Amino acid sequence: MKAVLTGPAAVFLQRLRDAGLRPTAARVGVLLVLEASRPRRLDADTVLHDLLAQGMVSSQATVYRVLKDLAAHGLLLHEWRDGLSGGKAVYGIQPPEATRPGLRIVCERCGCEVDIGDAALQDRLRQLALRRGLRLGARPLAILATCAQCVPEPARAGANRVAGKPAVVGASRFAAAPMGYGGR
Repeated sequence: MKAVLTGPAAVFLQRLRDAGLRPTAARVGVLLVLEASRPRRLDADTVLHDLLAQGMVSSQATVYRVLKDLAAHGLLLHEWRDGLSGGKAVYGIQPPEATRPGLRIVCERCGCEVDIGDAALQDRLRQLALRRGLRLGARPLAILATCAQCVPEPARAGANRVAGKPAVVGASRFAAAPMGYGGR
């Protein structure tokens, strides 16, 4: 007797088959993890962590290969985010063509995002790009910003500052310790 799947798993099975990919446990698992995180996009390490937390045995190499294959077949959005330690690839579910957003605002720190469904604004941006000799790509346009939860409070940011003097970074109780051998 065949098991009948419903919900996101059934949709992903069909999308994998339509893309010419065999629906393996790793592919379906990665798609389900990314679906559960919507609208946030995840990096490969977070996908692996979430798979392991759900009890699915996988390796880092498998997750990277699956993400690369799914992005190459148009099932995932793949973009680079700049962070404190450099760039990082993040992935999200590619929505069906009819519902694909063209513009969104993304928090640089936490990755939360807002889709902008304003067709007039999107057309205006396209016109501005064409006027400058640019053609917008097929990927959605992301405007980077910082959300209200990630912006530091002004009181915290300047509480330890003296007016007109720069903040001392890295000062600690060891700053006045003499250099050299600390024994005897």
